[in-house]
Amino acid sequence: MVERTAEFKEMQSRGEHLDLKVAKRICNTGAGDLEAYAAIMDAEVPIFAARFKDAIESYAKAVAMLPDFSSGDAGAAKQLDDAIQTAAGLRGVMDEAAQSLAGFRQAIAALPRMTTQYNRAKRHALSILDTYLGEMKSGSNRLVECQKVLGAMRAELPTPST
Repeated sequence: MVERTAEFKEMQSRGEHLDLKVAKRICNTGAGDLEAYAAIMDAEVPIFAARFKDAIESYAKAVAMLPDFSSGDAGAAKQLDDAIQTAAGLRGVMDEAAQSLAGFRQAIAALPRMTTQYNRAKRHALSILDTYLGEMKSGSNRLVECQKVLGAMRAELPTPST
């Protein structure tokens, strides 16, 4: 998108009148870029969703076994505290990335209608970005649930001495 905008600005800076053929070519090239992005995301988002779900479930199960392998309640408590902080940190990063992605989605949505090819690519990109944002929200919710489960486990153990 940055490259296509630069092409439009370059044409304007030379003082040329807007050549509709050139403008259409730039829009359709941008549409191809946007469609390529959407196609890649179509393939990657379901993989991300499935892998992230599996990872969080595995993480929670592994952490749930900490008390069984710990040398004592204090060691398990410290490890659970660390696990809760790790989940919280991941959630923070994920929420920040989702905000950035939502801004990108908004920037695409705000672009005016152009050529038919561009409008189709724009709709496709917006659709997959909506799906991705939904998966990121779902992942963030999974992390909240993971934190709650770990927090409940932690509450059953004594506070580690400092």
